[in-house]
Amino acid sequence: MIKYILLISMSLLIMYLGYLFTKSYKKKVIIFNDLVKFCEICDLGITINKLSITKIIDEYKDSFSKQFLDIVDNYYLNKNFDYHSDYLSVSEEKIVKDFLLSLGKMDVGCELNNLSNNKKAFEKIYRDLKENKQKGMLGTKLGVLFGLIFFIVFV
Repeated sequence: MIKYILLISMSLLIMYLGYLFTKSYKKKVIIFNDLVKFCEICDLGITINKLSITKIIDEYKDSFSKQFLDIVDNYYLNKNFDYHSDYLSVSEEKIVKDFLLSLGKMDVGCELNNLSNNKKAFEKIYRDLKENKQKGMLGTKLGVLFGLIFFIVFV
């Protein structure tokens, strides 16, 4: 009886790990979507309203996900260089970090050009992530599959 309880527990754990992988991938997609929105909002805020980046973040923080705001808070507002996102790879994190640290350091024309260039880069990453959506969903499927295989093999 204890053997079955342990097998069911291990199978459920394997399934849950697959679910966590999928959840992490979805949050990465949301972060890059928010980065694209952030570039658009900053472009409009700087061009039309002449707002600073900090005011734009405060004014529009309800429009963004918690994960994105956490990244912006650590890199841009608090200048916490030791922060590492749980959802981004090292290369993606470097791109986002470099972008956020470059904000507000240039004149208006260069700032708008910087926003435009980074928006294109974030759109490309976002498109690639959306096209590879099956990769993100694969975690749940493999978790269920390996959980069932584990259960069947050891019964």
